[in-house]
Amino acid sequence: MGTVDARGGELDELADRVAVSDRAAGESVREVAALLHAPIRVHITGRAGVGRTTVATAVEEGAIPGAEIEEPGPLDVPGAPDPVLDGDVVVCVLVESVRAADRVAVAGVDAERALLVLNKVDALGESREPADVWVAALARAAECSSDAGLPVLPLIGSLATARAVTEADLAVLRQRPHDLSSVWDAHGVAIASAALEANPQLGAPAVTALLRMASGVEEVVGAVAARVAHVRAGRGECALRSLRSLAARNTGVRDALEEYLAGDAAAALAAAAGRLHLADWNREAPAEPGTAEDAVRCAQWWRTQLSGNPTARQRGAIVDVRRHYLRIWQRMGGRPDDSRPVAARGPG
Repeated sequence: MGTVDARGGELDELADRVAVSDRAAGESVREVAALLHAPIRVHITGRAGVGRTTVATAVEEGAIPGAEIEEPGPLDVPGAPDPVLDGDVVVCVLVESVRAADRVAVAGVDAERALLVLNKVDALGESREPADVWVAALARAAECSSDAGLPVLPLIGSLATARAVTEADLAVLRQRPHDLSSVWDAHGVAIASAALEANPQLGAPAVTALLRMASGVEEVVGAVAARVAHVRAGRGECALRSLRSLAARNTGVRDALEEYLAGDAAAALAAAAGRLHLADWNREAPAEPGTAEDAVRCAQWWRTQLSGNPTARQRGAIVDVRRHYLRIWQRMGGRPDDSRPVAARGPG
């Protein structure tokens, strides 16, 4: 879900306004802003030799907004303590199967903040046919997930972090493909060669995109990004709670705080926080809006969910999500007197 005030500008401005009346209250708002917008620390760990650094590089190249990728060190090193995994998100890299050290690493991490990555899956199975390799990878990832009780995604880290294909490479891939095995490994070369044979008109960017897709990195980066967003939403929920509490206690700055809490930035935070309590709905919800019409449809869809007998907490969360889409609709040029969103308003 899109957010407002991504860099904390409105909260910083609010802190300045509040500090004019009450310096201590202004500092409290600054602390809220600092916590909300601090980087989300993603720890990437695993046993020695599993490709932690490669996976960390692949995730970092995914450029997840607000994420800070860290590699604390290897697990299960004889004579050495395991690294402290106190990141907001923990990614444990595996090879072949889940080991005891892997289970220990993620044992204390909430499922919403943990992810296992099964790396080097191009070495699994007996067949080296690209399609067979990925079938074997998915099957082994499912086994590992059942074993660990957490999501496990397959990855070919070396392919995910390999350099882009150039136009000069295309001729080599067509004539002497094995010359490039040191760049994309045998699996990547087989995929690229087969693609060029099927479609000789493919250019270097298209082949690069194909190899990236075949590596599994998009799914891994997407899963890490979802966990980063989950952590950010939880911080937003805490931030709103703190600001509401401060407004209730301090009448001298209440007006300024309530003005912020009624605005678009707070509505976006409330919507993201609300989705933390709406897992079943999130799976069926429409995609993020690209137009005012889309935003209206999103708002209407969420309004219909109020008739499904949600709990009181879920009802409040649905109203918050719906309100955010109405704000998006207005920012995209919707008019408050438009009959379509008026019909969709209801509570909130």
